[in-house]
Amino acid sequence: MMPLNLCSDSEDDPERTPKSLSDADMWHYVTSCNKDTRTHVVVELFNTEKSYVESLQTIVLKYLNQLKSPENAGLVDTQTVDEIFFMVPAILNIHERFLEELRRRLDSWDPMQKIGDAFVDVFSRPVILDTYTSFVNNWNRAKDAIRTTRQKCPAFARFLEAMAREHKGKLSLDNLLIKPVQKFPNYELILSRLIKHTDVDHPDQKPLQEALKLVHDILMFLNCKEKEALENGQRETALRELEGVIEGMNDLVTPDRAFLLFDLVSMPSGQATRKERGFFLFNDLLVITSIKRRSGTIRKTNMTCPGSVASTLDTNKYKFLTKISLDDLEIVKCKYRIIE
Repeated sequence: MMPLNLCSDSEDDPERTPKSLSDADMWHYVTSCNKDTRTHVVVELFNTEKSYVESLQTIVLKYLNQLKSPENAGLVDTQTVDEIFFMVPAILNIHERFLEELRRRLDSWDPMQKIGDAFVDVFSRPVILDTYTSFVNNWNRAKDAIRTTRQKCPAFARFLEAMAREHKGKLSLDNLLIKPVQKFPNYELILSRLIKHTDVDHPDQKPLQEALKLVHDILMFLNCKEKEALENGQRETALRELEGVIEGMNDLVTPDRAFLLFDLVSMPSGQATRKERGFFLFNDLLVITSIKRRSGTIRKTNMTCPGSVASTLDTNKYKFLTKISLDDLEIVKCKYRIIE
């Protein structure tokens, strides 16, 4: 494959050969000598990939490495730092290599050059899906760790503010950490445009189609994982809120437990008296509490899978009495309804 002759006079000027040009100058020459839309889209792909790699480098160099440096020792514990930046170095390594492959192909660009096979070679490897899945699964935990650490540690909050001011785009750490989540939708859009502007008989047409399917499948999988991670985060948040609401209950959070329903139940208490009890129903457990109005009479509250448990239950005080595994309960049919 013959390299593209970028300019008619470039060979006469040794200082203007492709190797002496910056990326920006190089791609200016590539696009100026190749007016077709396909070439412009490929250059756009390179530029967006370069911007993505620079964002990941900022996260690693300006945040992760500095927080682990001796001068910042004690600012944030190592476990929290690792949780916040989980898998980011691995993602950076993947995309630095992909960026270099794109650069190599553009350095020797000609109208028949292929791009689709570069996508397939890189993103068909199992490590890609494993790495991004791990990142997405941890993403909500990372955001929570940033928020809670910022609230507890003013020095960390000042560090984040200083780093955001130094960033050329003034992006916060939160804005930078969302970029891996947004990357595959961007790939899907660019590949679709490349296919549109690539002739059907071009040698890159089939590789581009394969790349688009691969990227789409990865995106759909990650979307499912992101949804699961969000739901798991909401489920865990509800359980932790309930631990704060129910006095004497501090072991509700388990990987598979989900809160289903709360209701007030009037139970016999001897000598023809009855007492109000709070029933907290989970998918594996029934928790029974005493209940007392913070002021005045008990307020009747009924809810299922709330968005904010604490705010709904805050009008009453709850004290743990007992818990019963659902495996130990029987379904009893009464006159008015079925009670579990």
